[in-house]
Amino acid sequence: MKSKTLISWLPIFCLLVSIPFIVIINRVIVSATIDRTTDNITPQIAAQLIQQQSNKRSLVILDVRTPQEYANGHLDRAVNVDFYRPEFRQAIDRLERQKTYLIYCHSGVRSSRSIHLMRAMGFKQVYNLEGGIRRWQQAGFVTTLSSLDNSH
Repeated sequence: MKSKTLISWLPIFCLLVSIPFIVIINRVIVSATIDRTTDNITPQIAAQLIQQQSNKRSLVILDVRTPQEYANGHLDRAVNVDFYRPEFRQAIDRLERQKTYLIYCHSGVRSSRSIHLMRAMGFKQVYNLEGGIRRWQQAGFVTTLSSLDNSH
């Protein structure tokens, strides 16, 4: 009698034991999907992308920080489009969709939001610099100082 009771509880026990593993696997799958859809790249991969595209006009480096942040240091050849400007969406809408975009901000939050907007607007090749310019500089890559004349 006791063995029949134990056998009847075995499937329930197995299910309860497996639930934490199912939750963990689901989180891993969701995280991988998010990374694929936002195309986050490290500063090292971003530097390689810039190097590979240096002679081509198909790569646009987009700095979505404020003009003041931009003036304090930015990636070479970056175009400044301030995420906080009311016209930000219209400025993005005027960009060429067939080009490749490397987008960054200070830490990655504004650039990630920009990428989601750009994807919704039909842009295909958009990359987010993980950790923004802060991580770029921590990795030892240089930035350029300039006036506020390169903002759009």
